[in-house]
Amino acid sequence: MDLFYRKLKISKPEFLFQFQSHPNYPSSLAFSDTLSFLGIKNEAYEIEKEFWHELPKQFITVYNNNFSFVEKLNNEYLVFTDKKQKVSQEDLFNNSGDIVFIFEETESVNNKNNLNYKYFGIFLIAFALVLSFFTSDFSLFFFNLLSTIGLIISLELFKNKFGEKSSIIDNFCSNDNNFDVENSCNKIFKSDKINVLGLKLSDFSLVYFLSFLTLGLLFPESAIILKYISFLSIFVIFYSLYIQLFKEKSTCKICLLIITTLIGQIILSSLFFVNNINFKSLFIFFFISISLFFLVGYIDDILKQKDKFYLMSLKNSRFKKNYDIFKRELILKPINFKIKNNEFLLGNKSSKLNISIITNPYCGYCKEAYLIVEKIISKYPEISIQLRFNYFRNNSDENLTMIISIFRNIFKNKGSGLLLEAIEFWHNKNNIEIFKNQYKSYINETDMNGIFELAEENRNFGLTQTPQILINNYLFSNLYEREDIFYFIDELLEDEEILNEKV
Repeated sequence: MDLFYRKLKISKPEFLFQFQSHPNYPSSLAFSDTLSFLGIKNEAYEIEKEFWHELPKQFITVYNNNFSFVEKLNNEYLVFTDKKQKVSQEDLFNNSGDIVFIFEETESVNNKNNLNYKYFGIFLIAFALVLSFFTSDFSLFFFNLLSTIGLIISLELFKNKFGEKSSIIDNFCSNDNNFDVENSCNKIFKSDKINVLGLKLSDFSLVYFLSFLTLGLLFPESAIILKYISFLSIFVIFYSLYIQLFKEKSTCKICLLIITTLIGQIILSSLFFVNNINFKSLFIFFFISISLFFLVGYIDDILKQKDKFYLMSLKNSRFKKNYDIFKRELILKPINFKIKNNEFLLGNKSSKLNISIITNPYCGYCKEAYLIVEKIISKYPEISIQLRFNYFRNNSDENLTMIISIFRNIFKNKGSGLLLEAIEFWHNKNNIEIFKNQYKSYINETDMNGIFELAEENRNFGLTQTPQILINNYLFSNLYEREDIFYFIDELLEDEEILNEKV
C-alpha cells in the first residue's frame, strides 16, 4: 500500500504501528482513529452506492479488502493501494463496501533519511558499475551487472522477510494484482528447509551476490574464481527447481529470475573467463564471503530481535490505548478544584472538557507540556486548557515575577497564539535579558491575584511538582506518557460521565 501512504502524505511505519496497536484493530474505527492521531481529520460514513456521486473528489474506502485512496476522474476512478489502477464506476461499486472516509488534506510528511540512504546506495552501485565499465573487459562488466541484479533482488527478499513490502517482489509474486501471503513465491520460501545460523537460502543469495560484486569490482584479476564458484550454483538451481516443480508444483517468478541470473553468470564466465587460478584471489573470496555471511547473520538476528520487540510493543501499546483502562486509572485521583477564573484559559472557555496544566517557567520538563498544549489547541479548538502557574504571593524572585507578568500581558492583549510563542521562546533561550528585550513592550504591572489563587489551590492539593496534567479535575495517571493523552481525546469528548463532571 505504498502509493496509498504517499497519497495521504503520511509515514507508512508510523501509520502501521499506530493502526496495529489500536485496541480495535483492524476495524474501521481503528483506521479512522489512526488517521486522526496522525493529524488527518476524517469522518467515517456508511453510504449507499447510489449516493457516491455526491462524495468529494478524493475519499478512502475498502476496495478489494484493502483500504484504498480513491480519486474521481470524470466517469472513472483512480484507486491507489500498492499500485495505481484506473477502474470503472461499476468495478469500484462491485468491489467496495459502503464505508467511506471523508478527510481533510494534510501537510506532507517525508522520510528524508530513508530516501537519502536509498539514493546513496543506488549512486554507490552505479558509480562502481561505471568504474567497472572503464576498467574491466566487457565480460567482467556484464558479470558484475548480473551480480548487481541478483543483489538488488536478494536485498528486496531480505527486506520482505521482515515485513517491509517491496514493489519488485509484489510485481513478480502478486496474484491478480493483489499481494497474497499465500502466493506461489511465499509457498516456495516456506518450503525451503535450509537453515544455517538462522539464514535461509534466500539469505545466502544476498551473501553470494554481494561477495561476487565485491570481488568483481575490487579484484578484477580474480575473474576465474568467480567462474568456478558460479558453477557451484548449479546445485542451488536444481534444488530450487525441485522445490518448485516437484514438491510445491508451483513456480516462483522471483526465484526463476534469480535462477536466470545465475545461469547467465555461468554461461558468461564459461565463455570468456580465462583458466588462470590465483590462490590469493581464492583466499580473498572466501574471506569476503565468510565475513559477509556472519555480517548478514548478525543483521538477520538483530532484525529478528527488532521484530520480536516490535510485536511486544504492539501488544503493550494496544493495552495502553484501551480507553476503559485509561479512564479507570484517571478517575482514581479526583482533585476538587473550586476556584474558577479566566487566567491563562485557552481554547473554548465554555467547553465541557477542560485540561489543566500545572507548570512554572523554570521547569525544563514543562517545555514538552507546552508543545502538547499547542497540538491540542490546534487539533481540538473545542477544548479549553488552563495553565496554572505555581507562582505564590511570597515569591521573592524578581525574574520569575517579570516572566509571569509578561506572559499575562501578552495573553490579555494578544491571546493564546502569541502567549504560546513567548513561552516557547523563553524555554528555547532560557535567558532573562534576551527574553525581556524580545518582549519589552509587555513589561507592565498587571493584576496577579487570579494567578496567586490558582497557585495556592495547587499547593493545597499537593500539586507542587511540575508539569502535571488534569482532565476535568482528574489527575492524569503517571502510568502514561504525557503524549498518550492524544490517544484518548476523541473518546473523552464523547464520554458523558467525564463531560458532566463539574470543572
